[in-house]
Amino acid sequence: AFSLLGFYTLYFLMHKIITKLGAEALYDIKIFPIILLILFIVSIFIKPIQNAYSRMLEKKADRFALGLTDNPAAFISLMRKFSKMNLSDENPPKVIKYILYDHPPISERIKMAGLERYEKT
Repeated sequence: AFSLLGFYTLYFLMHKIITKLGAEALYDIKIFPIILLILFIVSIFIKPIQNAYSRMLEKKADRFALGLTDNPAAFISLMRKFSKMNLSDENPPKVIKYILYDHPPISERIKMAGLERYEKT
């Protein structure tokens, strides 16, 4: 859906830009840099929306996995191992999370699994 929106925006804008740049048609190679620039600008606005949707799906998947296995300790252990392996920031600033993260940060995933119960033991 997001790709379709991006290409529609590109199509809409390109017909207006073609005449201003003096290009012969949409497939003229000299407007290719403009096409890339427009796609980049559109992606800046669409990427945070895509990431928010992806984070929502990942949260549902985590809850499903926890409900299926009923083993929060194993889930927490796995998340900590992932964090070490990937050298990830377990608790990134909110702005970074909203713009760049397509999965919930490790700290949120651990908290969701009930970390408080397992750190005290």
